[in-house]
Amino acid sequence: MFPNNVLIALLLFFYPFIGTLRALPCANPLQKMVSDIQPSFTEGLTHLENLFDMVMNYDENDEDNTKQPIVYAPMQRAIRWTFDSMSDSELLTQKHLKRYEAKVLALAKDIADKEKRIVREKIELEKLKIERSEKQKQKNIILGEVAHIEAKLRESDERARRAREEISRRKRRRTGWIIATIVTIGLASPGLIINEIDLQNAKRDRDAHQNNANERRQTLDVVQNNLRDISHRLSVTEQSIVGTEANLISVRFVLDKLKSKDPAMRGFGDKIRNITTYLTVCQGQVEVIYSQQKLLLLFEPLLLSIDELVLFLESNDETTSLLAEKQIVEKIRKYMKKN
Repeated sequence: MFPNNVLIALLLFFYPFIGTLRALPCANPLQKMVSDIQPSFTEGLTHLENLFDMVMNYDENDEDNTKQPIVYAPMQRAIRWTFDSMSDSELLTQKHLKRYEAKVLALAKDIADKEKRIVREKIELEKLKIERSEKQKQKNIILGEVAHIEAKLRESDERARRAREEISRRKRRRTGWIIATIVTIGLASPGLIINEIDLQNAKRDRDAHQNNANERRQTLDVVQNNLRDISHRLSVTEQSIVGTEANLISVRFVLDKLKSKDPAMRGFGDKIRNITTYLTVCQGQVEVIYSQQKLLLLFEPLLLSIDELVLFLESNDETTSLLAEKQIVEKIRKYMKKN
């Protein structure tokens, strides 16, 4: 079993980390993007299949096909439908990319803010340590002064005690003092007066030392309260630094994990864009082509773009679900081999 202080330290370290992971709306933006794109992308693959079926089944020896370009209308529709579906996929990709970039920027800003906060808190921590050291020195000085004053106070109390005892002793022998005073014509009387003076001086010194000691104790109480306040602020600041540093580690972890999806997300968007670009070109040129060979030549860049996209999706475990219609992909690849 771990000691309690170790368990508390571990909890303090990991709690911000867990909180940050929970705070992230989507821990894997690539999976979310793939999930949203899948319907339109699969629909686009289906239209592509129909398009290439038309291209590969085109009979250029049919006299009608050489004279009536109207037969290309189904092909144009297939191109347009493919374009629409792939454009929807591209728009969704851009939408997710913007969200992703916003998250990355927010996390980067959060990291910068936390780093600045740690710097500020460490500066404050050093100031508090200096202040605590100065207050501790002041406390030690006052403790020395109080000890010195209390020693003086004890001396005054002792002097007063001795003076009172001497006065009491002399009062018990008052008859002897009176006779001695008469005999000595007043020379014996100063003894009692001297003791009274000593007593009054001792009381005065004691009261002065007592007041001084009370004042120093009040000052000491203020210094001790200041020390307690500084110690509390030190503890709070130290805990805040530990918590912020732990949270900073977790945010950096999330940011690094998020950035690892960047190539896949941007790569997918680029490859979808290539396909929609070629589809636009094909739609404009298909009307003036009357042979299968020229159609295949026209669609060759599109086929290559599709193959690049398929290879890209196959290379990432998180994007392979977009190839759920595997038979369509394999069929298109066979068309490429024939070409």
